Amino acid sequence: MRLLHGLFWFLMGVEGLAAEAPMKKVDHLRINTANQVRTYAEISEEKGVQDMELLCINKEYEEAWFFAPKKGFIEIGIQETSVTKHGQKTVSANLSYVKNLLKKHEHVRIYHTHPWSILDVFSDLTPVTIHATSTENIMGRVFRNNALPSEQDLGGMMTYSLIHRELHPKGSLSCRIVSGQGLTSYGLTSIGREELRFASADQIASLCEESVRTAVKVKAGNGEAKDIKKACIMMSSEYIDVTFKKLKLIMP
Repeated sequence: MRLLHGLFWFLMGVEGLAAEAPMKKVDHLRINTANQVRTYAEISEEKGVQDMELLCINKEYEEAWFFAPKKGFIEIGIQETSVTKHGQKTVSANLSYVKNLLKKHEHVRIYHTHPWSILDVFSDLTPVTIHATSTENIMGRVFRNNALPSEQDLGGMMTYSLIHRELHPKGSLSCRIVSGQGLTSYGLTSIGREELRFASADQIASLCEESVRTAVKVKAGNGEAKDIKKACIMMSSEYIDVTFKKLKLIMP
């Protein structure tokens, strides 16, 4: 089943787009679909996450940022698209631009949002599925999947983690999703950082696919946060670690 949320790294290899856009300082994180400028905010990580929570409420677009301690947030998202007929939202990143940022920073976190729309709920469900599935289970599945990384999200994380590992062997990189459900963190384990250096693109794609396929089998019914945490455990492996926590602003 295709996950309902956006495909953050769908066009990860895009080159030459918004790489040389002038920088514009802002006092809070915002959606920037024009891409004539690249925004940055010298704010704390906590403040940035709070801004992202607000952006998840009734927003049609995803956005992405590079965060480095003592530097703040730098917008890296380009080619943002609104919700499609399939309930998907997309945001891409300029690979060469992010590589340059990775070179400069030993400890990195890459954030993007998963805003939720009521249109997402039934976008992947056939009439037969809707008839055979209770509304509670449908909603539970949608909420859970919106919090999880997609195959493309996992693939992007692995790509940047392995690039960063070669640049900074003692550094750290993790990716994070802020959604209406909370904060999901995902990254490579110490074993993954070492062994996946020698993996082929097909092997990495297979690992991403298997992680997502395993996670979506979790059935709703234990409460939204517990279901998401269980799915994260199932998505995790000796190579990938996925965790979730509720946030105070949206889910008190």
